[in-house]
Amino acid sequence: MRSFGGYRGTMDKAILKPRPLDILPVAIAAILAFLPFLNNPGPASSVRIITPQSEYSIPIEVDSVLTVNGAEGSITIAIQNRSARVVEASCPLKICVKTGKISRPGGTIICAPGRVAVIIEGKNDYDAITK
Repeated sequence: MRSFGGYRGTMDKAILKPRPLDILPVAIAAILAFLPFLNNPGPASSVRIITPQSEYSIPIEVDSVLTVNGAEGSITIAIQNRSARVVEASCPLKICVKTGKISRPGGTIICAPGRVAVIIEGKNDYDAITK
């Protein structure tokens, strides 16, 4: 058997064994990956609804159901328990309905065909959070 730079065709099994400090970078990466989920962005103060015709701002403490007119028809938005969600929409795919509840500042629901946006406003110390 020919030898190429000291390699004789067998692997040293000690190379494949993890050492105790090999786990440390993985543990640090896992902790850093979950940090954005642990932040508390502050209390939400209002729900802003933007439509093609107008813009509304409703206090999040007030439970209400609103129906607004978008470009593709009507959209029903429910505000309850300090969260907002789109209950019913006349758009074809209903992605805005499937988005579910939003309750943190910066949370957004967009109905692109209807050109309607529902945004939770409040104090937030961050410019952006990426995942």
